[in-house]
Amino acid sequence: SEKIAVIGAGVDAVRFEQADGAAVRQRHGIGDRPLVAFIGQQGRNKGIDGLILAMKQVWREVPEARLLIAGAATHFTAHIQNLIRTRLSPAEQARIIHLHNFSEDEKPGLFAACDVFAYPSRYESFGTAFIEAWAAGRPVIGCRAGAVPSVVSDGTDGVLVAPDDPASLSQAVLLLLRSPHLRRRLGQAGREKVWQRYTWETVVPRWREVYECVVDKRDGG
Repeated sequence: SEKIAVIGAGVDAVRFEQADGAAVRQRHGIGDRPLVAFIGQQGRNKGIDGLILAMKQVWREVPEARLLIAGAATHFTAHIQNLIRTRLSPAEQARIIHLHNFSEDEKPGLFAACDVFAYPSRYESFGTAFIEAWAAGRPVIGCRAGAVPSVVSDGTDGVLVAPDDPASLSQAVLLLLRSPHLRRRLGQAGREKVWQRYTWETVVPRWREVYECVVDKRDGG
């Protein structure tokens, strides 16, 4: 265990903290409606299909909610589009904003625009998207899978659900949509975690420390 250093990734927290989501909401006609967002690569393991099915249940109780799916397109994107087309009614389809291959400059505004960040990935080696959402002050939903439980603290700075469980995912989304106070509390706790652990100013010195320790031992220091 003494040979393992757990550091994590870094993020330019100021870019996300200062981002304004109003332009994104205006551009896509979201207005002041609740917005649930998935922002990340549209890969097979990311749980986007389960999120779409979960939103069907969310819309029964909060029909005004909108879902944003934004990220780099992959071969799985065609499956997502087909799922939307075949499993959702025209009214439900109209509640989805599906964006592909946005620029890095646009990313902070997308996070700032959402009320809830849902990232129900079936496997993550870390989960940088959670840090980006926290830096924007947004509450997150993840899965008890891969490294996610070591990043997201259930009930403290986010909500964790079982993977491949649209029913549990929908309940987590509804919980956060119904409670602005809880959203603020989780989002603020997440932002504080970013500033404590995951800014580049924090991460880079820790990496350097590990390298210097290894070099020192190699050289017999």
